Amino acid sequence: MKRIILCLVLICSVCLWANPAERDSLKNDSAKIASVQTEDVLNTNNAYLTISNIDAIADKVIEKMKQENKEKIAVMTKKMVITTGEIVIGILIFILGAIVGLMYNKVFKILQEMKRKPEESRSVEHRLTSVERNVIETAKNVEKIKKVVVSDVKQTVTQATEQENNVEDVKEDSYESIKNEPKTIYAKPLGNGNLKATAKASEAIYIILVDKDNIGRFSLYENEDQKKRAIKNKDNMLDLFCDAKGSSIGAESIRVLSEGEVELFGNDIWKVIKKAEIEFIR
Repeated sequence: MKRIILCLVLICSVCLWANPAERDSLKNDSAKIASVQTEDVLNTNNAYLTISNIDAIADKVIEKMKQENKEKIAVMTKKMVITTGEIVIGILIFILGAIVGLMYNKVFKILQEMKRKPEESRSVEHRLTSVERNVIETAKNVEKIKKVVVSDVKQTVTQATEQENNVEDVKEDSYESIKNEPKTIYAKPLGNGNLKATAKASEAIYIILVDKDNIGRFSLYENEDQKKRAIKNKDNMLDLFCDAKGSSIGAESIRVLSEGEVELFGNDIWKVIKKAEIEFIR
C-alpha cells in the first residue's frame, strides 16, 4: 500500500509542477524519498524517512490533491455557470429581439392601416359622389324619356283620333258616294223592245245604271259569252235596243260606242227611250 501511495506521489508531483511554492517542497520530498532504500525503510530504524514521515507526506499529498480537485471543480462549476448564464442571456436577448421585431411589425401595420384609412375614405367619398352624379344623370334622362314618351303618346293619341275622324269622314264620304252612285241592275231583253230586270247575271244581256228614280242608262253586259250569244240572236237581242255598225257575220265581239236611255215603266220593266250605239268586231 505504501508503495502505491509513493507512486501516486511521484505522478502527482508532475501535476503540481505549475505551483512554484509547492514545487521546491515536492522536489525536496521526492529527493529524500528517492534516496531512501525501500527495504531499509521497512527493516531498519536508521533510514532517512520513517514510515510515519511517509504517511505524513502521503497524507499531505492526498490533502493537496483533494484541494486541487476542489479548486478544479470550483473552476469548472464557475465556467459552467458563466457559460450557462451567457446562454441564458443570449436566449433572453433573442427572445427580446423577436418580441421587439413583432411589436415593430405590428406598429408598422397599424401605421400603414392608419395611412390607408384616409385614402379609403377619400375613395369611398369619390365613389359616392360618382354614384350620386350617375343617379342625378339617370333621373334627368328618365325625365327626358318621360317627356318624350308623354309627347309620343299624345301625338299617337292625336294621330289615332285624326285617323279615326278621317275614317269616319271616309265612311261618310264612302256612304255618300255609294249613296250617290248609280244603281246597277241586270236586265234581259223582251220581244216588245223593253228590258226586264233580273237577279241572275247569266240571263243578263244589258246593264242598267239608274241615275234617278225612274231614269237610267243602259249598255251591253261586259261578258264575252253573253256578247256572243247576243250576236247569234241579233234580231231579238240587239236590233230592238241598239243601232249597230258593221256586219254581224263573222263578228267575235261587240264594242259599245254610246249608252242608251231607259225609263221605268213598272214592275221592273224598263222602256227604251234612246237606243245604244254598238259596233261589231271581227
